[in-house]
Amino acid sequence: MLNLIGPNRGPAEAVVFYFEINLKIRGEEPAMDMIFSRTLVDENYPLGAWTKKQQVSSWLSTLEFSYRSVHYAVEATVGIKILRGPRFLHGSLIASTSEEPSEMVLYDSERWGANTKVAVDGSVNLPRCLVILREDEDLFLKVCVFGRRHRRAKPKTIVLTVEHSDRSLNIKLGCYHLQVTVSWSGILLR
Repeated sequence: MLNLIGPNRGPAEAVVFYFEINLKIRGEEPAMDMIFSRTLVDENYPLGAWTKKQQVSSWLSTLEFSYRSVHYAVEATVGIKILRGPRFLHGSLIASTSEEPSEMVLYDSERWGANTKVAVDGSVNLPRCLVILREDEDLFLKVCVFGRRHRRAKPKTIVLTVEHSDRSLNIKLGCYHLQVTVSWSGILLR
């Protein structure tokens, strides 16, 4: 099974929602790419308030994807910076909300390996940083880190409850001193 985490969630307004799925197996050169799965799924508005999962079969694969409509939504853009500690974040950052317990993986060093870059200022490049939630929901961020020996060390975990007024949280976790930032934006309809 292949776990895909993207693309990022984002705001949209439409009468019909189209989900275009176009998975490719990358070759050494773009001309060598091979189509693995291609399909188009449409869903009429309004979407339900709960997460919907759907399986779609095409050519060489069966894909399960999930989606959810969020009314009265706000965007939370999450960032994490290493203030003190190793220059690579051994661990994970997972988001969920007070109404939707399904986890959104924002960062996981086990899945993405040692090639994740940390900026000179300690900012960790998150493959996914956007979380969409209802204006009356709280954001939960689960931060898990391993020690210097990585897999041999027992992980240290903390769950942060982030309210809409929170902008920055400093935490000490294991051998790390981290700063978690959240930038909030309202989603305005035209």
